[in-house]
Amino acid sequence: MKRIILLVSFLVVNPGFTATVRSQSNVVPETRSASGLTVEYGTGSLAITDENISPEKYSGSLPFFGVQWARDHTRNHFRLGLEVRDSDTIRNYNVSTNIMQFALYQAFLYPLSDTRLFGRDMSLLVGPSTELYMLFNSQDIAVGALGFAESVAVLASIGVRAELVMPLSHRLQSEGSLRAGILSLGARTVDDERNDESPGSFLTVLSGTHIVFRLGVRYAISEKWSLRVMYASDVTRIRPWQPLLSASDSLIFGLTWGL
Repeated sequence: MKRIILLVSFLVVNPGFTATVRSQSNVVPETRSASGLTVEYGTGSLAITDENISPEKYSGSLPFFGVQWARDHTRNHFRLGLEVRDSDTIRNYNVSTNIMQFALYQAFLYPLSDTRLFGRDMSLLVGPSTELYMLFNSQDIAVGALGFAESVAVLASIGVRAELVMPLSHRLQSEGSLRAGILSLGARTVDDERNDESPGSFLTVLSGTHIVFRLGVRYAISEKWSLRVMYASDVTRIRPWQPLLSASDSLIFGLTWGL
């Protein structure tokens, strides 16, 4: 009985205690990582120069679709994702080309010591990654027997992935990520009627790579669902064979179902 009287007295004297408990029960935990299943859709612009078929620059709009599975463990964080871009509206004046990009990646990330930036806590995850990247480029033109209007580039890469997370409030946080291939087994379509180049070669980050950079914010709708809006930059550069340079900028929306 004395304990009950003391507890009631404490709650009466400290009315802020009950308010604190109530507010804590309604707080959505900080989504410090993208653990769960994420579906993404967006659109943006692309510019490409693929000298395998033309020295001219082609540009246009390019939609984006992506799926990512993320799982957080005590010592590491796993990422598995698929990204697809496909468009037939990439043009150079009156000549159009169909561009399709495909990337399948995975990564194991390890948390580094938390630090502070602009007076806020910040988490950094870094680890190795692998990626299979393919780019298909097909011009919509009629060609003769010696014509060459299709180009394929493939990179099977080992690289690095880094993620940065900075909570802004209990529902909102900023996120950034960088994925880059360092050592790749590359392959290109080769016009064997004009040269005897090998279609495959080992490439370093200086001779051929695929780089993806993202920066945006995530909003926690509930304990299970969160919405993400991000700017994405995608760059592909291959120097052996006939040079290829592709760059895109996109605005991507993602919906995550957390576990």
